[in-house]
Amino acid sequence: MYEQPKGYVEIDRFKISYHMALTHRADGSLDEYRHPFLIKIDEEIAGFILVITGVPKEYVKLSTANETNVISDFFIMRKFRRRNYGKQAAFRLFDRFPGAWEIRQTETNIQANQFWKSVIDEYTKGKYLEEHVQDDRWRGPVQCFQNDSHT
Repeated sequence: MYEQPKGYVEIDRFKISYHMALTHRADGSLDEYRHPFLIKIDEEIAGFILVITGVPKEYVKLSTANETNVISDFFIMRKFRRRNYGKQAAFRLFDRFPGAWEIRQTETNIQANQFWKSVIDEYTKGKYLEEHVQDDRWRGPVQCFQNDSHT
């Protein structure tokens, strides 16, 4: 059983809970495809995530879906690492945004690659594609999976 993060935080008129519920600004200025999240553990900010949904297939590396969800940024503060908070946050994101997913790591970020391989392997029960991409726009591992039927 994982320890559950508690509480919520309000920043820049966004309210984000540990359930990752997001309230848009009153003026509606947040682009609907950008989804920022804070991770808060025991009333302390532990990290942040930026998800971009509906990325067209010409802008992703492996996914063949017409639209793919991408984790643009994912950061957990060092003192909260290796305690399953990052994995919990990733699982919640995947559940919240069903469909095709593509996650990339730079080739020099070995710890990130190990983290994402472990998280995605557990989430998908091994049903994902991984390739090492080397082209003029990206160098590093890329994982791709579909989560429409995840329960």
